[in-house]
Amino acid sequence: QRLLGFGGSMTESSAQLIHCSPDRERILDALFLPPPAGVGMSCLRLCVGASDFATEYYNYQPTPDSCFDMSRENAVLLPVLRSAKARNPALTLVA
Repeated sequence: QRLLGFGGSMTESSAQLIHCSPDRERILDALFLPPPAGVGMSCLRLCVGASDFATEYYNYQPTPDSCFDMSRENAVLLPVLRSAKARNPALTLVA
């Protein structure tokens, strides 16, 4: 069996905690830099849309007449993912 990598899930809640922490850079280094500087997480699972771990319910098209809108992800989730990917360019994202 082939191993994809080691990691965890990056939910909106976990991204919010990292993003708002005064220790954000240290946390990201510890999670995503390769050893011995960090643990070298190499795989992250992402939720598409709201999950049990979102800060509130939302979806990408709230009404049938509205346009598909992912702008919510730009506030917290995407900046944290970009920072993680900068520390480990081989990071695999699974959604």
